Amino acid sequence: SQEGARKYLGKVRPDTIVIVDSGFVPEDIPSPGRVIRLAITDAAVQVGGKVVANTVALCAMNTVVPLVSRECLMRAIVARVVELDRDLGVALDRKIGRVRALGI
Repeated sequence: SQEGARKYLGKVRPDTIVIVDSGFVPEDIPSPGRVIRLAITDAAVQVGGKVVANTVALCAMNTVVPLVSRECLMRAIVARVVELDRDLGVALDRKIGRVRALGI
């Protein structure tokens, strides 16, 4: 939220990376850390609805700070989503792959 960003972004260390959803934090907030603004919820709505916003955020975070291979992350996500909706799983796989195009 914008309120949460105002409260905490100024308190992070300079080596901190913070990802904010630009739909919920429309204003730029000064921060000693690196703030990355992404339209996470908007991307989720385009793919399959707000229900996948956490998945989009997880993929964005892994793009910024690669903790696991993209392939491993995608297999885990698609396997879970396919349990619920096969078409959504395939669409999500394609859409999340576009995060790399942001050049983060």
